[in-house]
Amino acid sequence: MERLSRLSTSRLIAVAVLVLVIPWGCSGKQEGPTRYGLNGKVTYDGVPVLSGMLTLAPDSRAGNAGPGTMIPIGDGEYEVSSDRGFVGGPHIVQFSIYRVGEVTDENVDDDDDDDETFLMTVEADLPKEGGTYDFELKSGS
Repeated sequence: MERLSRLSTSRLIAVAVLVLVIPWGCSGKQEGPTRYGLNGKVTYDGVPVLSGMLTLAPDSRAGNAGPGTMIPIGDGEYEVSSDRGFVGGPHIVQFSIYRVGEVTDENVDDDDDDDETFLMTVEADLPKEGGTYDFELKSGS
């Protein structure tokens, strides 16, 4: 009987530890700096970037630090939620541009492989609380 009581007590303690530790470890709270959501338009010489990717990296030369993020560009727009977002402030932004043009019914799903991918890097001071930021890229910049 005493052995059964010790086993029951051990199990009760183990269950209590699990009930307390699992929610604490799985709280979903993100470690590190606060991230913010961001959205906006991306144009190249005034024309929407139909397909591409932008990479946000905090500019350490300007005293900014934190995680970077990659965001797809589609139909001239991008959007990232706060769970994958950015830290705000000065950033180095690299664009991988796959297609540029006006959005039409004919090209919205066009996977034309003839388009040439090109890279472009700019510096941007992004909002510190998230929100909207449009990138107006220019050739020769």
